Amino acid sequence: MQKTQLFAAVADFYDYSMRTNCDYSGWANYIVNQIKSTAPNAKSGLDVACGTGYFTRALKNAGYAVTGIDLSPEMLTSAQRITAKQNLFIPYMVGDMTNLKVHKKVDFITVVNDGINCIPTDKLQKVFKSFYSCLNKGGVLHFDVSSEYKLTKIIANNTFCEDDDDYSYIWFNTPYLDRVVMEMSVFLRNGDKYEKKESILTEYIHTIESLKNSLETCGFNLLQIKGELGEQLNELSHRINITAVKN
Repeated sequence: MQKTQLFAAVADFYDYSMRTNCDYSGWANYIVNQIKSTAPNAKSGLDVACGTGYFTRALKNAGYAVTGIDLSPEMLTSAQRITAKQNLFIPYMVGDMTNLKVHKKVDFITVVNDGINCIPTDKLQKVFKSFYSCLNKGGVLHFDVSSEYKLTKIIANNTFCEDDDDYSYIWFNTPYLDRVVMEMSVFLRNGDKYEKKESILTEYIHTIESLKNSLETCGFNLLQIKGELGEQLNELSHRINITAVKN
């Protein structure tokens, strides 16, 4: 079976599993409050690497004109279906964050839940330059990454599994010098049978210094570096949240 990138093969499972295992509601509130506090006059934005669109919809419900962008058509199909069920109108587009193009510049960009971890360190500047070109002057970029501690001490060399009535999965994580390769096999219930799907994802380890240098080189001014949900950052933080503004 051919493995697909970025969880495209398991888009519906991904949305259900993440909502079940993470405090998505609290996370979404944090993202919305970050945009409100750092870009108080913002009206429009892009939610990049939006996946199935949970945070895109949270931003829309907060009153922003937001577009969801992802590399995976399968993720966007799931996002569109959920969005329609909630009677929302949100444009979703297939797009690569290393080369984003917009017809009209926006006031903020969000990249939530490890989207930047999918970018090799030597391409960070290309990504941030792409974001810079899409933002209005004074526009805000907010993103997070899984920390080096999380990727090397929690994820790497570990296997995770879960068994539910409607799905089961097993998740292997292989470490390399600058990245962790994650391979997942998911068994989804389809009537009386289970359908097997497989996915592979590489997450790169980014230091605060490399992120900061890349942002500043591209013209961003760093506003905040925080831990999970805005908590104080420390050496055991699993997630790093960074907010920067276009000069």
